Amino acid sequence: MADALTGSASFPQDAPTSPTSMLLPFLRLLAISGVSLAVLDGNGQREVIASSDEVSSRIEELQFELGEGPGYAVVSTGRAQQISTQQGSGGSAPFFDAAVQDLNVATIVSLPLKSGAIVVGVATLYREGPGLLSDEDMATAGALVHWVAGPVIERAIVSAGREMPTGPETRGKLRREVHQATGMISVQSDTSASDAFLQLRAYAYAQDETVEVVARKVITRQLNFAHLPPRMDGHPDGRP
Repeated sequence: MADALTGSASFPQDAPTSPTSMLLPFLRLLAISGVSLAVLDGNGQREVIASSDEVSSRIEELQFELGEGPGYAVVSTGRAQQISTQQGSGGSAPFFDAAVQDLNVATIVSLPLKSGAIVVGVATLYREGPGLLSDEDMATAGALVHWVAGPVIERAIVSAGREMPTGPETRGKLRREVHQATGMISVQSDTSASDAFLQLRAYAYAQDETVEVVARKVITRQLNFAHLPPRMDGHPDGRP
C-alpha cells in the first residue's frame, strides 16, 4: 500500500526545500483544512517548524499551554491519534477538549514523525467539516509524514545552529568519528547509513547535544540505538 502511494504521480517525489513545500502535499492529497509540523526538543516540548494557518497554530499553542492533547498522546504511544472534537478525547485531555470548542474544528489527527523507531516530532492535521479521515486518507497521511520527517529534522537542526564545527583542525577527526558512529547505528537500528546519520543528528538535537558528543557516546558504547525508548525527550542514556 505504502509503495503504491509513494509511487503514484500525485505523491511528492522530491524532498521539500521550504516550510511551504512541506505542507502543500498534505493539503493537496488529504481531505483536511490545515496542518502543522513540529519537532521535540530536549524537554519533550514541541517546536513548530511549519504551520499552514492560524487555526493550526492555535491548536499547537493550546497543547503547549495546557500540556495535553493528541500530540502528547502521540509522543507517549508512538501511534497516530484521531479525535472528533464533538466526542473529545475520552477524558485523557479534558482541558484541551474544552478549549478546542472555540475553534472551527471538527476533527484533529496527530501522527508521529519518526527517525527509525523513535518519535522525534508530530504532524497535526485538522478538518472543519464533520467526519473522521478515511482509512485511505490515514494511509496517505502516514506516507506523507514518513516523507517529510527527515527534512523537518534537518531544518530544526540547522535553525538551532547545531551543525558540526568545520574548522580544519577538527573536521577530519570529527568526520571519522561520525562516520564510525553512523555505521554502528546502522547495524543497531538495521537501517541504511543515511537513515542512521539522520537518527544520530535527531538524537543530538533532542538531547541538546552536539553530533560529535553523541557520536563519541556511540563509539565508546555508552549509547546503543537498539535500546532507545520510542521517544526522544528525557535522557535514554541513563542520565536523570
